[in-house]
Amino acid sequence: MDGAITAVSIDAATGIATVTFNVRSAAGVPVTGATNFEFTAAKLIPATNSRPARWQSYLNRSVQLNASSARVLRAVGERRVATEVEPGVYRYAFCTSLTTAATFKYYGSGTEPAGSCNTAAVGRSGVLSSAAALPILAALDLAYAPDAVHRIGIAGRIAGSRYNAVVDFVPAQLPALITATSHQVVTNESCGACHAANSSNRSKLEFATIHGNTRYNVALCATCHNPGTFDSGSSTDAAWTPIDLTTMVHKIHSSVPGYSVAGVDFSHVTYPQNAPFGGVSTIGGFVEVPGVVNCRSCHDNQSPKITQPATRAAADKTAWITNVTQQACNTCHAVNFSAHFGNQPDNTLCTQCHSATGSAPIPAVHATPYSTPNNPELRAGAMKVEYQIASLTVNASNQPVVRFRVLVDGTPLNLRTLPTATISVGSANLKMAWSKPMAQPLSLANGPAIAQPLDWNNLGSTAGRTYWNDATNLGLQAYDQPQTVNLSAAGFIASLTGPDADGYFTTVAGINPAAPMAFPADARLKAVAMESFLTINGMNISGTAALKGVDGATSTLRRAIVDIDSCNTCHERIGFHSNAGRANNTEYCAACHNPEVSSSNLFAGVRADGKLYSQKSNNFKEMIHSIHAAGVRTIPFNFIRGNPVPGGGNGPMVFDEVGYPGRLADCAACHRPGTTAMPDNAGYGWSVIDAQPSLVATAAAFDPRVSVRQGPGAGTCGSCHDGQASRAHYAINTASEIGAESCSVCHGPGKPNDPVSAHAR
Repeated sequence: MDGAITAVSIDAATGIATVTFNVRSAAGVPVTGATNFEFTAAKLIPATNSRPARWQSYLNRSVQLNASSARVLRAVGERRVATEVEPGVYRYAFCTSLTTAATFKYYGSGTEPAGSCNTAAVGRSGVLSSAAALPILAALDLAYAPDAVHRIGIAGRIAGSRYNAVVDFVPAQLPALITATSHQVVTNESCGACHAANSSNRSKLEFATIHGNTRYNVALCATCHNPGTFDSGSSTDAAWTPIDLTTMVHKIHSSVPGYSVAGVDFSHVTYPQNAPFGGVSTIGGFVEVPGVVNCRSCHDNQSPKITQPATRAAADKTAWITNVTQQACNTCHAVNFSAHFGNQPDNTLCTQCHSATGSAPIPAVHATPYSTPNNPELRAGAMKVEYQIASLTVNASNQPVVRFRVLVDGTPLNLRTLPTATISVGSANLKMAWSKPMAQPLSLANGPAIAQPLDWNNLGSTAGRTYWNDATNLGLQAYDQPQTVNLSAAGFIASLTGPDADGYFTTVAGINPAAPMAFPADARLKAVAMESFLTINGMNISGTAALKGVDGATSTLRRAIVDIDSCNTCHERIGFHSNAGRANNTEYCAACHNPEVSSSNLFAGVRADGKLYSQKSNNFKEMIHSIHAAGVRTIPFNFIRGNPVPGGGNGPMVFDEVGYPGRLADCAACHRPGTTAMPDNAGYGWSVIDAQPSLVATAAAFDPRVSVRQGPGAGTCGSCHDGQASRAHYAINTASEIGAESCSVCHGPGKPNDPVSAHAR
């Protein structure tokens, strides 16, 4: 539902505010008979030396979650029926007087006026008299301020639809309303980078487990989640847990241990930026904790997919940099300000060090070794790395010849004369990927023969992965990975021709002079990639993985399905495998994460950590879909990669706690247009889900024809829909006698259950 607040008035004698608003359907049709609304009212208190600018709700009550929890103060809204004055136009008169709210402070105090606000409209849980309550109530500023900016918000649930409306105004200037949203320190659009209800309109948010998903406007959230509101479930009579917007959002995204709201533990939130999987990574001796860098992501997101409101005040865009406060900083950092550089009793001196011209500006202290749209600043000593492949040719012996260069801070790097004191080639490498015809599996239940595969499979490669069974190295290998040569390999740099005038080097035929490589004679999708990191001033810094098909040939790269800018609206930077290697190129990811790859540990069962593990497909689509679908899967997508002892990319991969922050069925949030139809092409690979039957001790005996596989349709849909009924459905619609799926009969484009239509909102 859509609509807006069109008028506000405040009765001078009673202080009662009346608000007029309209409700429209998505098609613009007036919605009549709506009754389920909640109304909030707050004022904006300017910043002082001791406190930042903040919203303060006029409507507050005592709240107690249950008999064993603390009784706390909570900002609330009034829940009463509005009067429909004409079709789709409603009017509501608050029952709380804005001019007298300060006299009783909260419902439950025993001094509140009689009337319906006591019970049905607001509610109460008794007098607040604990040690925690007294100083908070004494500092509560509820005085009516007719010259201050005020805000009224409305949340509604109408026939299963959602409705939010917010308006700002100055009471002394009524009936004029403020057209732009005030104090936009964060915006819907920034939050919508991850939490959008629909990626085509990131101004409406999706919080499936919060308030019944009825709040999707940050400006509305701020009317209640201000510094005068607390959580009963995690508070004690000695100390209340604040759930103002700044504290709550910072702590949730920073995975602060023990932080919970209403009994929900948020300390395991897997924030998708900085360290992968919500863990902690160390880069060049610096520890990165998720949620404490990339501040711009929330405060003024500059992703290519985000358009910030044109009416937003310039000062609001930079408030996170210029309005430095102890209250904001200590939601992530545990600073003892009484001892911080002598003593910092308030926020007066914060900008002396943390302003743009200070010794530790906010963007600089939150910088990473990688320049990204929301963290363009670089950590001291870091440099920007770029990989470029200008050409790939193949000679008569199928040996590739590559012309490439490496840019550091925009300048070509001369690999022959590296400044060894600051830069080394680290793990930077060139990889060859290809696809060969897939022979008929020995069992047709494992798919058909594929003459021209449309996915990389690297069949015939000598680059193998060793399989384990929990802690036991089986000594068995699969050969499904690209061929690789590191730039530090013996004789590699000496064998190069160049650099030419543009800084490009050219490899010998076969790239590696010590052991020349060649594509198989019957290979297609022939490509070369450059990836991983240089070591610069002790930091491992990668550039975007470069990928190049054969010059002048057609169909030498796999189809492009995912838009990396879409991935990075939430992730900011894709850099998995030690967070420094395979970066920002999903097409390249599929060269390794191809249909032949399953997790390289055969263990199935519960380990000492209490988690269930089993072998899983590591094909890109199954893996990515399954990770993001953790919240709806019945079988946890947990597996062990190789050696169960963590390190070097090995170890347990636990994804069952990943919480996808948007609407899971919004396929366009990740996919390019036209790439979400049911997979129905004879060239699509069938994904290995059990490699054990084909594993052998020597490459000569390796036989991919005996791996257990699933079809492209089952692999795609089964990543989310993995219940017993769904799995039975896939089995019934897979013809094992001919190695084919019949999914497209019902789920193909234009069919009754087309997934594109089924997932639309």
